[in-house]
Amino acid sequence: AAMHSRDCKQLDETITAAEHAVSMSGKTNLQPIKAIRKDLLTTRRLDMKRKAVDEKRGVVQQLGQQILDADRVRRLERLRHEVLQMNQGTIAEIRKYSHPPQQVHQVMV
Repeated sequence: AAMHSRDCKQLDETITAAEHAVSMSGKTNLQPIKAIRKDLLTTRRLDMKRKAVDEKRGVVQQLGQQILDADRVRRLERLRHEVLQMNQGTIAEIRKYSHPPQQVHQVMV
């Protein structure tokens, strides 16, 4: 049960009990038990590292999206500033177009 839940404390207690039982029976070959313990701990560490890599990947993707959003906001702010700097006569002239050029239409919409 401890192997499936990967509970290290319970695994350590179980291994200690097994080592004690083996030593009481007179057998001294504990290498297989120690190898299994090492494999389990290695597997757990690998799982933790994989999880950390996945979390890091998610954070990097979020940061990348935030950078793209910041660039868009910066461009919009620059364009807004340029439109606000236009004189009112120019804006009135642009609005009089019955069929404005595509760029003018995009700016005004």
